[in-house]
Amino acid sequence: MNRAILLATILCVAFAARLGYDLLHPGATPTAIAKPLAEMPEDLVGQGWSVENVELGDDVEQRAGVDDYVSRVYRRRDARISFYVGYVTGFKVGAVHNPDLCNPGSGFELVRKDIVTIPAPDLDVPLEFNQYTWRDPRSGAFLFTLSTFCYNGQFEASEIALRANGWRANYFSVITVQGSFIGTAENTRKTYYDLIRRSAPIILDHFPK
Repeated sequence: MNRAILLATILCVAFAARLGYDLLHPGATPTAIAKPLAEMPEDLVGQGWSVENVELGDDVEQRAGVDDYVSRVYRRRDARISFYVGYVTGFKVGAVHNPDLCNPGSGFELVRKDIVTIPAPDLDVPLEFNQYTWRDPRSGAFLFTLSTFCYNGQFEASEIALRANGWRANYFSVITVQGSFIGTAENTRKTYYDLIRRSAPIILDHFPK
């Protein structure tokens, strides 16, 4: 009986503490996107690349939990790069997605993961991204991925940080660029980094200020 009372007391104190925290730290006001992402320019990779806009489909869009998105595939000869930005009004835990779960579920094996800050001298905020190298055991081909979250004008690679700070987010987005290696590892990074540098200020321009 004493143990039951103790547990009840702990739960009441925890509830009261959480309630007090929520009253002192009200959540951010969910904010709709400023401009549709579909209006982003298509020439983000450079010359010689064809582009195809890809619709997610109602079921995939619902599972992604996004209120707006842009999904494109860029191709040049044998090279292929997927570009995706999903926008979520406010903060929804179910809309937090990252390649750590999605890619292994599709059969890819993780070779290496790093957190990188992509140099962008003309941008006021650091471009922090998760950088992955994957291997497809079925074909032996390698896949390169850059992925991050963006909320309140900041690029944040850590899902833990996003979940901890989600109550302060007017919005958040998932940004993922991935595809084939393009020649050497150095040339691959350069191509993908250039794409991020070109698209980041445009993405921020479509988001609320």
